[in-house]
Amino acid sequence: MSAMVVSMRSGERIYINGAVFKVDRKVSIEILNDVSFLLEAHVMQPEDTYTPLRQFYFVIQTMMIDSDKLDLARGYLDSQYAELVCNYADPEIIDGLRMAKTLALAGRYYEALKQVRLLFPIEHKILAPVSPRAASDGIGDGCIAQILSRGPVNGSRKRKVVVPQIGAETPLT
Repeated sequence: MSAMVVSMRSGERIYINGAVFKVDRKVSIEILNDVSFLLEAHVMQPEDTYTPLRQFYFVIQTMMIDSDKLDLARGYLDSQYAELVCNYADPEIIDGLRMAKTLALAGRYYEALKQVRLLFPIEHKILAPVSPRAASDGIGDGCIAQILSRGPVNGSRKRKVVVPQIGAETPLT
């Protein structure tokens, strides 16, 4: 492996093999061997997991950052993958999900996250027509439940999504 240089600003964090580092000044870090790392800018917060692909991203991120929850996160990865490939018709999303899952299970988390991030614009195009406000905030009213339940969104069918890091169940309408 060739060396990789990561440039960071003062106060920025980086996650390396599960450990969190914060730099106090502008710095460049040269990574000389194979390591799992994630820059703070790529860390998704639980409140940002408002679409199915963002939830999938969050599970892979949890696998990378929190090795204590690796087995639990793998279970979520398998179940979310199965739901997503059954409910998305877009071949580019399905191929991207397959690649991301393969990379994540091989421990290549950064590459898996990068693959999922590439799918966000495609997902946005699919979800955007559901709501006029989707163009401004990326969220369609009820579109997630429609994708996950494969049925009309009329309030009668609800799905639950469990966010692995917090373990709280949130009904989607």
